[in-house]
Amino acid sequence: MFTGDMAEEEGEEDAIYNFKKKLYEIEPSEDPQLEERRQRALYAKRNRDMKKRMQMKLQNEVSTMSATKEKYHTDLTRLYDLTQTQQYKIEELEQRLLDCHQQLMEKEGHIRRSRERISHLMGHLEIIAEGLDENNLSRRMLLSLLSQMH
Repeated sequence: MFTGDMAEEEGEEDAIYNFKKKLYEIEPSEDPQLEERRQRALYAKRNRDMKKRMQMKLQNEVSTMSATKEKYHTDLTRLYDLTQTQQYKIEELEQRLLDCHQQLMEKEGHIRRSRERISHLMGHLEIIAEGLDENNLSRRMLLSLLSQMH
């Protein structure tokens, strides 16, 4: 029973200790030593509270900055993706422009060759018309056609 009695006493001391007032909670005292201890306890309590507030403020700032960083990272990723998409479109348009330029050059070459052939044909028709009599119907038709072609 001796060990049981000790356990009960320790439990009572713990209960008393838990209900004991802290030094910073007691009223000012006439005893200078107790008052000095109380003042130091008040000062320490204020410092602990101030550190807790500062820690919470810093944690809030870290949370806010983390959220802001995440938002900026998301925005940056979205903008990067958009940039890549736009770059791809630009490259496609540049290729299409090159293709169109090539087609235009080919068509200009075709038109130039066609004009050269028409010019040769007109020269041949003029030579043929000169070889015919002035009253010849074929000659008049050839000259009429040549005048329309100029």
